[in-house]
Amino acid sequence: MPLSRTPEPAHAGRPVPVHPAPAHPVRPVVRPPYRSLYLASLQQALAHRRAVLVDLVGNAVWAAVLYYLWRSIFAGATSVGGYTWDQMRTYVLLSYALGQLLAFQAEMQMHRDIRSGQVALDLVRPVNYPVMQLVRALGAGTPHMAGAVAGTAFIGGALLHALPPHSPAAALLFLLTLAVGVAVNAMLCFLTSLLCFWTESAYGLILARQAVTTFLAGGMVPLALFPAPLRVVAEWLPFSAIVSTPVQMYLGRLTGDDALFALARQLAWAAVMVALTVRLWRAARHHLTVNGG
Repeated sequence: MPLSRTPEPAHAGRPVPVHPAPAHPVRPVVRPPYRSLYLASLQQALAHRRAVLVDLVGNAVWAAVLYYLWRSIFAGATSVGGYTWDQMRTYVLLSYALGQLLAFQAEMQMHRDIRSGQVALDLVRPVNYPVMQLVRALGAGTPHMAGAVAGTAFIGGALLHALPPHSPAAALLFLLTLAVGVAVNAMLCFLTSLLCFWTESAYGLILARQAVTTFLAGGMVPLALFPAPLRVVAEWLPFSAIVSTPVQMYLGRLTGDDALFALARQLAWAAVMVALTVRLWRAARHHLTVNGG
């Protein structure tokens, strides 16, 4: 019986044309540079969650020490320096929350970049260096600020029964002066870090700046309790814009013309800080010495 053969296809022996699938070009996701810097700093901070938690707990312990200190002072008095006990415990709570806005870690990162020579690579990036440092500080500080807001809301509402804003106008002025105070503080931190271009080590300067800021901003003791000459000087310095002015707005201790004058003083210091930052940064760019590998 003859074997049957499978019929060969009609195109046997001829090359089969291959039609490639339509190409779909891969389009990389291009993010704005400052957004990418913010997200990278935020991810780095979230990767070190324990460090963030330790910082929050450490500052909370310091706030607790101040709280019990003031409670013992108010044990035999109804008011101190014009503050009632309700106002003082609210002041302590708010000073703890605002203390998380002190960008000490951002300062130290900039200090390390300058000493190691990493700043030379940052300078060739197609971004503005001062703005880049501000964006990095915001990204690194976001977990601290979120934790501080959550902790303040819980402790203030559930445990200390802190006072609400004195009025809707006081709440609005508080938010406005808080934003200006954050800007003033950020430029103070940047100016201190820029000195590392000349000193090559800003660690001591940063610690001194942090201590002076905490004290003269009213983070430990309200400026109203300072001796008269020191109080006048402290109120006119830029540090008061960081803690004292926003908290006094919140408590309604600054109203009317006094509130507008305090806000104008804040804005004036912010303008001065911008001018100083621009001038010192221009000088620092020409004084860079790279010691890293």
